[in-house]
Amino acid sequence: MFGELWRHATESAKCNSVRLGIEELNKGEYSSALCCFDEAIKRDPSSSEAYRYRGETYGLIGDYDRAIEDLDKAVSLDSGNVEAYVARGHVYTERMEFEKAAEDFHKAIELDAEFVASYVNSAYSSRVGGDDSPPFSPYDIIRAIRQYKIINGVSESVANRRRQQGLPKAMANSDLGLAAWRVSHDLAGEDVVGQEHADDEYSQSVKEGEYDGWTRMAFFREVWAMDTPDEVIISEMTDVLSRQVGNFAYEDFGMGITCGYPDDDHSLFGVFIVIGYGCSDGSAYAIAHINRVRESSRIPTLEADYSLRSMARTYIALDTAPDDAQRLTDLHEIGYGEPGARVQSFYNGAYNPVPEDIGQLTYEEMGNLAASSLLADHEEALLLSDWQDIGVAVRLTRHSESAPLCVYAEFILGRQLAE
Repeated sequence: MFGELWRHATESAKCNSVRLGIEELNKGEYSSALCCFDEAIKRDPSSSEAYRYRGETYGLIGDYDRAIEDLDKAVSLDSGNVEAYVARGHVYTERMEFEKAAEDFHKAIELDAEFVASYVNSAYSSRVGGDDSPPFSPYDIIRAIRQYKIINGVSESVANRRRQQGLPKAMANSDLGLAAWRVSHDLAGEDVVGQEHADDEYSQSVKEGEYDGWTRMAFFREVWAMDTPDEVIISEMTDVLSRQVGNFAYEDFGMGITCGYPDDDHSLFGVFIVIGYGCSDGSAYAIAHINRVRESSRIPTLEADYSLRSMARTYIALDTAPDDAQRLTDLHEIGYGEPGARVQSFYNGAYNPVPEDIGQLTYEEMGNLAASSLLADHEEALLLSDWQDIGVAVRLTRHSESAPLCVYAEFILGRQLAE
């Protein structure tokens, strides 16, 4: 009787240490997690799970030698520990030891293909996916791991380049993004050909009317040796993107990235990127111009907000301006304002005649004219430091057939305060 109680107490303490370690690991508290797993291993040196979780934690902090050591121990204690094989495959991928990674993923698939498919989909499908067919082959999993890093890395690098150029962050657009991903997925195994197919997919997925007929797309593919570090690929693809889009102030931006192997023996690694971008009215240039004035006045810049821009574009077509109550209702309906936040806003517009000697306006000229008129009429509101977000809509219009052509702009400023 006493022996049974003792074994139960020992097992409970062991589980508590692993369980607490997992909780700390999920919170990103790696040092605390390691302490918990150390304690679990002291209490039960035969715990494959404790070694597996400690190995995963070492892998997350970049201590790959200790990670491999622990994961080796985990599979030696339990040859059926599929999670340990997956974790070790991850570490081998990070160490660019792709043959060893493929062996581990192959073993994991043999043990439990359904778990592996579910794990890969849940871990990567939000950035890689859209495709219902799960990756089952070992090299599919390696591709998914690298693709996840490359997508994140390139996206962050492009955003940094835009900040350096003084341009607003590109607003994510689901139509553009989905079209770009579909094209990149379809053409990933091919050379950079298929413009007709890409154009067809793009026109079917993107509503041209939203951009007054002005959208663009570029697609290209680069290939490297399989063991090229992801950081090098991210840097070089960012340079390619920068050459493609330059410092163009596109307002909506969608990017699809698909990675694959252009050869049969997986010795080459290819990255295929499709980008779609649209500029409807020059508002990105207007926001950049307003932010330059704010910066010169030592006022924090405003963040371009897609939902506010959509609302401004709706208002610009109205005959009468909405009242405060209606505007607040509209703000909530478009999803502006996080739960638990109190929303405040300021809304108005302005006209600026187009100089007769300009000829055909570029979007940059249109945006700068819009910003100049808005600043002239609403400088006090636009330069208050506590506004957080901005949306601008711009269009060319005439008051009458005989009136001069004008740039008409609407803007909405917003801020979110704790309730």
